[in-house]
Order: sequence, then C-alpha cells, then structure tokens
Amino acid sequence: MCRRDLGVPDPDGVGPYSHMRRLLLALTILMGTPAWGLDPKVAITQYGHEVWTTANGLPHNSIRAIAQTRDGYLWVATSGGLARFDGVGFTVFTPANAPGLMDDRLTALAAASDGSLWIGTSGAGVIRYRDGKFQQVAASELPDRTVRALWADSAGVVWIGTELGLSKYEGGKVGIVFRGGDRQLGVHCLFEYPAGTMWVGTNSGLKKIEHGAITSYTVKDGMPGNPVWALADGPNGELWVGTRPGGLSVLRNGHFRNYTERDGLTHNAIIALKRDRDGNLWIGTDGGGVNRFSNGKFTSYQTREGLSNQVIRCLYEGREGSLWLGTAGGGLNQLKDYRIVVRSMREDLPSDAVRSIYQDAGGDVWLGTGNGVARI
Repeated sequence: MCRRDLGVPDPDGVGPYSHMRRLLLALTILMGTPAWGLDPKVAITQYGHEVWTTANGLPHNSIRAIAQTRDGYLWVATSGGLARFDGVGFTVFTPANAPGLMDDRLTALAAASDGSLWIGTSGAGVIRYRDGKFQQVAASELPDRTVRALWADSAGVVWIGTELGLSKYEGGKVGIVFRGGDRQLGVHCLFEYPAGTMWVGTNSGLKKIEHGAITSYTVKDGMPGNPVWALADGPNGELWVGTRPGGLSVLRNGHFRNYTERDGLTHNAIIALKRDRDGNLWIGTDGGGVNRFSNGKFTSYQTREGLSNQVIRCLYEGREGSLWLGTAGGGLNQLKDYRIVVRSMREDLPSDAVRSIYQDAGGDVWLGTGNGVARI
C-alpha cells in the first residue's frame, strides 16, 4: 500500500475517508482546481507526503519525466511504459497495448498548448500522443534516436534534445540546431525563459539560443561544472543551473553564483530543478534526496523522512499546487500543503505524545509532552 501521512486514522487506506480523499484529488487534478502551493514558511517535513509504486499500478518504479496535459491528466514516463494518472489510478500504455508507442523505455515528456503530449524514447526518437493515438514523428531526422529532453515552447515549436545534439520540430518538419560526433553536445535539459529564449544544458556547458544566435557558458565563465542537467527560472530574471557534479549555480546579471554541499546542499550532483508558485526552489539530487532553497537556506527531504528513494530524476508542480517527484527506483512521490500543519519530533518537539496545551497571556503556547515541557 502507498504511504499516507494524512493525520487521520485510516491504516489500510481503504476506508470511506480514503475514498473521499482520492475522489477529491482526482477532481482537483483533472479540473485544474486552483489550490495553494507549498508554503515556504513551514518545515519541509510538515508537508503531506504520498507515494505511488508498481504496487499501485505504475508500470515501473524508475521515473524519467512528468507532465500534465490540457485535459488535466498527469502523465508519467517510466522505464517500462507510459502511465496516465487521474488522481485515483493509473492507465498504462506500452507497445503491447498501444502499438504506435514503439518503445517502453521513455525518457522525456512535453505537454503542448494544443493538448498533445510529446514523448521521448531511448531508441525510437519522438512519439506524439494526440486524439487518443500514438504516432512517431521524429526518428531518422534527429542527430540520434536517444532523446533526453523535450520542450514545447510558447510559439508552438517542439525542441528535441538527444545524446548527440539538438533539433526542433516546426511546421511538420525536423531541423537540426546543432549536432556533434560525440556526446559533448549531448543535451540533458531544455528551458524557455523568457518567452522566445531557449536555454540548453549540455555535457559541455550551458547554451543560450536567442534570435537564432547561440551563446555558450562554461566553467571559464564561472560555472561550477560543465555538464548541465537541470534549469529553472527565478523571480527576478535569474536562471538557476544544476550541474553534475559541480552543484547549483544561479546566473544573475551575467555572473554566476555557485552553491555546493558546503553551503547546505545534500549532494553536488543536481538532476532536476523546479521553482514553484510560492517561490521555493526545489532541487532533485543524485543521492541526496530533494532539497528546498527558501529564504537563502537549504533544507532537505530524504529517505529518513519518508522519501521513497534518494535519487530524484524529475520534478513537476501540478495545477493543484502539489509537487510531484519522480525517483530512480522508488516510484512517484507527492508533496502537498495542508491547511492544518503538524508539528512533531521531526521538527523540534521533545515527544510526539502531547498531553496538555496552554497558551499564556503573552501568546506563547506551552505543551506538556511525554518527554518534558515545550514552549512555542
């Protein structure tokens, strides 16, 4: 069974409360109901946490990408097929039941504004899902058929990053942007910021494509490492750059500011980045779980706190406001905000057994616990 940190007794996850919760989650995901994000003022351990694995219907526990299409479905690319999640259960697509998919080793996803879903594969190039059908749209025209990154931009162009270069699908045709004979020009990530400007993370550094011109950034320009695996925007025009294994960097006003384990990161190999609607920067690492950077401070959520796997391959903020985490072998994790915030020993209480509560005239709250008195 999946983990349920709900604060309400339902040990088997099958009671009436669980069914109602699942129904509400499904409606929130599919209808895109506006919701609050992850409150940066509470401890990372105070978010709700849930896990889905093969035991709950996923085709594989190794997740490469997550996306949400216009109709509200959440899509999960795994090493064993594609899963569509409606908030209650998964519908699985593989070459066995969806012949147009052609490959079940999926690597990347991009949801386009026209409602289509673009799917990157390990050996069959790019597949498009539209109107209930899978169709291969790019393979031999690419630098190679191993797709690592996809991005559907604001102009309707789909950018395709592969192990040997970058292409784009525009007007029904594939065009090569750049390619190399080895993996130095292999693309790990794509990010449009602002509209019309594409950032590309490669094995040999960061590239900026603007009005057809390409500008390159490497360690010579102040980056902590050349292999760029993740990108995210900042609230004031900055660009966050995740390198592997150099750590985290932010490009602001033409200069890089670098962060490593010495600054509080749990791991210097960064695989995924996401800035959520409340301004938190989430950092997926290759062995240190997920980190949150908020108010200039790093905090982490790892297996000791309940995370299902220490390697975070992808991060996605759903329309319902929760953060979805794809892991290397622990399935799909969800962090979500609660109106009721739980405070426990994971934060700073001396015991989880709270037996009395009193608020004094000054507003302080006194707690009598199984291991002494605490004051908040």
